Amino acid sequence: MRHSSVCSPEQTRARWSSNSEQRALPWIDVEIVAERLRLRPCCDADKPAIIAIRTSDDVYRYLGGPAGAEFADEIRAATVGEQWGVFCIAQSETDQAIGSLHFDRGRGALEVSYELMPTYWGQGLAQEAVRAALAWAAAEFADEEVIAVTQTANAAPVALLSRLGFDLERTFEEFDAEQGWFRRSLAVSS
Repeated sequence: MRHSSVCSPEQTRARWSSNSEQRALPWIDVEIVAERLRLRPCCDADKPAIIAIRTSDDVYRYLGGPAGAEFADEIRAATVGEQWGVFCIAQSETDQAIGSLHFDRGRGALEVSYELMPTYWGQGLAQEAVRAALAWAAAEFADEEVIAVTQTANAAPVALLSRLGFDLERTFEEFDAEQGWFRRSLAVSS
């Protein structure tokens, strides 16, 4: 089924800018289609959803606390530009943003992370998004493994990672809480 995108073609070609060390890496300009979701580049129309997620007490309970009003102001004022490894999780039918998924190499290995609006929790959407992203990454990247890090007290993502074939490799302290370092082969089908 074809549908119209919330983002104009011009917005789809231009992504939010980033100061990360990954700017030198190839820009990921791809859309990953799953059963109920599309993982696509973010655009201006997604800003309200990103602000809602990043300022949510529920979403950021295990992520160091929600961002403040200054973050929301920064996002509203941000120009679109390139950002490596960031996908908007959008509903297939409406193209409305409901979360984001990130690939990053800041911890020295390919890492996947995600955030989803609380109204979409418990529906299998995070699993669908991460599974689709990992299948794409296995075909696109030379990495043999992927990691994910979450607070061990954050039961739902820990269970999700287990269902997707991640194993807890070690724990460590970060942000005043115990974190789990999970790893799996990219070749594993989940």
